Amino acid sequence: GKESETARPHRPPSRLGASIDLQHSKWERAVSDYNVAITRIAAVDIEGRTRSGFAYRNLKKSDLALEDFTKVIQAPPKDVEAYRRRVYIYRLLKQDDKATIDLKRILKLKPTDADAKKQLQATESAAPAAFPASKPRAQKKPGMKATPAPSPSPR
Repeated sequence: GKESETARPHRPPSRLGASIDLQHSKWERAVSDYNVAITRIAAVDIEGRTRSGFAYRNLKKSDLALEDFTKVIQAPPKDVEAYRRRVYIYRLLKQDDKATIDLKRILKLKPTDADAKKQLQATESAAPAAFPASKPRAQKKPGMKATPAPSPSPR
């Protein structure tokens, strides 16, 4: 049979192929290739796991993204950005207790990390006992500046 133009060219799974798939938002193919490449390497493939975790995050497979980011965190050297990526997933899953632990780890590794300080303050100040029912919490992505709610303009 004749292959369609969109069919994957025959090539063995590789990190390069996975990287190309990632750039083209082909999340399933990227994960598949990274999983093959990752298992061929004895040590933790930090870059491969990081990118695989990113692809899983985009596939909304948070448990698998957390698994990859956790393996990166467990590998030396300790990577602040790996913790930050895991904080992002924990916050998506509304697991602020786990996000708080990782934010504290970031600050232990990099005490001057302004973003981690800011997120930690926001997370700790939003503890369940501090949730007034009438005051909505501002949502923000890690690494982005919080934008205050617009105040009514005087007329």
